[in-house]
Amino acid sequence: SSSSSSSSGHYSQLVGGAKIQYTFFDVFGGELNKMDALEQLTVEDMRAAIQNASGVRTTLFVSEDAFDGLASFQVQRFLAPALACVDQVYDQLREISALCLEAMSLKRFPSLSDALRDATENVLRTNKHITLKMVTALVHMHSAYINTKNADFQDAFRAQSQSVQSHTGSFYDTPSYNASSGIANGVAADGSTRSLHTPSTFPTYTAGTFGGSQSPHVSQRSNTISGSMTEREAQEIKLIRIALSCYFDNVKKTLQDSVPKAVMAFLVNTSKSSLQSELVNVLLRNYDVGDLMAESPEAIRRRAELTVLMKAINQALDVLRDVGTSSIQMD
Repeated sequence: SSSSSSSSGHYSQLVGGAKIQYTFFDVFGGELNKMDALEQLTVEDMRAAIQNASGVRTTLFVSEDAFDGLASFQVQRFLAPALACVDQVYDQLREISALCLEAMSLKRFPSLSDALRDATENVLRTNKHITLKMVTALVHMHSAYINTKNADFQDAFRAQSQSVQSHTGSFYDTPSYNASSGIANGVAADGSTRSLHTPSTFPTYTAGTFGGSQSPHVSQRSNTISGSMTEREAQEIKLIRIALSCYFDNVKKTLQDSVPKAVMAFLVNTSKSSLQSELVNVLLRNYDVGDLMAESPEAIRRRAELTVLMKAINQALDVLRDVGTSSIQMD
């Protein structure tokens, strides 16, 4: 059972359902809360996304294609902590099953203990695989379709856009751009400065491609975003920053709720409800009952020793009774 119980004797650490809950809200939720919407993005990346989305056309408004591409890439970052959450809950279920097998005192029947352990592991592995697919699908759904008509997103975007327009610098000041370093610097509401660097693993945005690697037949210079940033580009990037932050936070909130639900539905509850019947079916179908109930050599040896000891004790008692009877007759 995934429910915590004081009978397990674990008072100094979380076990069972309490540990799973801690994984959901403290570990997984904490990892998502530490993730920033603008991490791994530079101003050069956003400028390239805007220009690639526009192509040869000149646009009057900020391209939603640029925002969709950037948002889709950033949302995919949620996949790693979501899959890690599944792995951690799976490990905790394995620990629970091991504790249950220990509590059953099956050392006398090693074959039965091994069969139960293998069958339980198989059930958990099967449900883990299904859960990983479901959690991956959850993240991919948010990445595949960027729903800008979501009411929560629109409310947050509208509020932050109005805040920036009326209070310059309340969210992000117009970012300064260093073309030589590719670093975007923004000033947050608390006055601190954020520097966003692009790691080596971040995909390169090149002319004519979005998220692809640079063609070896084209010189790097011809594909690099160069020149100083115009005022219009600064305004577009500011809007994209706000939109990315709002959408990222909206998806984050959704996944903090839906991923634990998926893990509970497809891993924890499914394993709990199907484990007993699955164990019975597997044990009766794949094993001989006589082999399962065969005792270990240690148990057989110990029983023989105790049998000999019991006979010796009975003989000693018989001798004592005989001595006692003889003493009474002599008196």
